[in-house]
Amino acid sequence: MASELLHLERKDWEGLKLALIEEIEAHLHPQIQLRIIESLQEKNDIQLIMTTHSPNIGSKIKLKNLFICHNGDVFPMGQGKTKLDESDYKFLERFLDVTKANMFFAKGVILVEGWAEELILPSLAKKIGINLTEKGISIVNVGNTAFLRYCKIFQREDGKNMSIPVAVITDLDIKPDEYKQIDSSKKTERDFCINGEINKRKEKLEGQSVKVFVSPHWTLEYCLMLDNKLRGLLIDAIKSVFDEEKKGETTLKNLEEEIEDILNNSYDAEIATHLYHTIFVKRKISKASAAQYFAELLENNNSINKEYLENIESIQYLLEAIKYVSGSE
Repeated sequence: MASELLHLERKDWEGLKLALIEEIEAHLHPQIQLRIIESLQEKNDIQLIMTTHSPNIGSKIKLKNLFICHNGDVFPMGQGKTKLDESDYKFLERFLDVTKANMFFAKGVILVEGWAEELILPSLAKKIGINLTEKGISIVNVGNTAFLRYCKIFQREDGKNMSIPVAVITDLDIKPDEYKQIDSSKKTERDFCINGEINKRKEKLEGQSVKVFVSPHWTLEYCLMLDNKLRGLLIDAIKSVFDEEKKGETTLKNLEEEIEDILNNSYDAEIATHLYHTIFVKRKISKASAAQYFAELLENNNSINKEYLENIESIQYLLEAIKYVSGSE
């Protein structure tokens, strides 16, 4: 390959300066792939067309130079072809690493804002009979709420439709009314038009094959805690986190006593509110660690099946997102 490139760079060469490279990742170490891609992108006098199935390479190629092949068509990612603007390209070049570049090769994409959703969704999907890996679905953790920039990758300005289903899963981030018992100064659901807030998020992000799925209440963890069985699994997961982080028997005993008192409250919303505040706000337990243990417990619990999950109102937004990207609506 190096010899061919040198040949194309001859000063007396009058022919077409075009190099075609098929799947360069097939015989190269990942670190060498990155070095070669960096080097090739510095060439200005040769046109290079490369094919790849490697997210490693996909993360290194400038987004403007990328073409996605899908359903017998080609979708250039250059400016003017997508809804991305110049600042979006700069942002994505900084943060579009190899884990996120997996979306370029997916048959469906779920964009989430944190580790908890990324860890729990595959287990939840299996429970309703959908294997995300088999379906070619990528879960992309954007690490924040900058969904709009990632959505624009799949939204076209050139009149084409990529038809790759993209689901955005995001929290409502409005505290339930029961939170007034903890801090009366905080705004809660009664201070907002909830449907209006959900529609604002949808209007901002939705378009073409991108759909938005907003939690009906505060956060993912809160929505799980509204159900008695899922709440029990999450509490067991929290105890496992305490064991892993070696916080000590006394600290765990104090937490267990506090949880027991909360479980004696009168109704689900009140229990979920105080549990969430005690565990994730006051004690700052890692949501990612809790999600990992929760996902494992969920998969191994035979009493929680598809029928049971589809009757839990608070998690329907998660199930709807899974069904949308997998074509199982």
